[in-house]
Order: sequence, then C-alpha cells, then structure tokens
Amino acid sequence: MWNQNSNLSYEQALIRATKFCAYQERYQQQVKQKLSELRGDRKDIDAIICYLIEHNYLNEQRFACAYARGKLRIKHWGILKIKAQLKYLGLSDNCINQALQEIDAMEYLTILNQQLVRRLEHKKMADNWTQQQDARQYLMARGFEPNKVDDIIKTHYANKEKE
Repeated sequence: MWNQNSNLSYEQALIRATKFCAYQERYQQQVKQKLSELRGDRKDIDAIICYLIEHNYLNEQRFACAYARGKLRIKHWGILKIKAQLKYLGLSDNCINQALQEIDAMEYLTILNQQLVRRLEHKKMADNWTQQQDARQYLMARGFEPNKVDDIIKTHYANKEKE
C-alpha cells in the first residue's frame, strides 16, 4: 500500500492514511511511521494525524481495546503480556487501563482454564508436582498473573481428586 520511494502530495498522503486507518484500528505512532515513509513534511504529517483524529479514523483508546480483546481471544495472552505490549507500543497508561478493564473476567478465566487443560493434556509428566510447575511456568510466560495461575491450578487438581 505504501510506496517508500514516492513523494506524495498532502492530499494523496491523506487519502492513503484514511484508507490505512479505515482498514483496521491503528495507533498514532504507527500512522506517523507510515507517513514518514512517504517522505512527507513534518507539518503535513501532524496535520494529517489531526485530521484522522478529528474524523475518528484514529482513536488510540479504541485501538487499545481492540488490541486487548484480540490478543486475549485469538492469541490467548494474559493481562500482563497485553499490558506490556501496549506499553511497548507507546500508548498512555490511561488507554491501557481502560482497555484492560473492558476484558470480561469470566471470559478471561475461561481462557486461562482452557490453556491450563490444553497444556496438561499436551505435556504428560510422571508426577503431578512437575506437571503443575510446567503448567504454571507456561501460563505465566503467556502473561497470566501468578495468583490467578496458582488458583486455577489448585482448583483444577482439587476437582480432579474429587472425580
């Protein structure tokens, strides 16, 4: 979509930027980077960003929420990993906190439980303690909070013993 060797006019860059933002949710730094690849003037880039924000093509809060939902539902990431990635992308703490608050707690725990069961079925080990530690490490690497991981493992094994 973006030709690095082109030197587009303001209007052409604006059209490309609106298409870029309309295709999927974006964040400001991502759009600025694409516009700078077009070798645009800094004032033009700022004007285009302002236009995109005013006309609701670019909304970092909306991006953060969509990103958090997508990473949870598709990649099965935990809150800690999602938060770290959003911070890495340069979003404000306010946007990050708002996005994380919109994650449904029941959906989150369901996904955490599914990931636990999947890991336990995938990695069969000789004793329960080793298997629990492997699952704990795996889930924490995916960004789930240690206290929730411990709780879900305890619950899983308590229910398993009742069977």
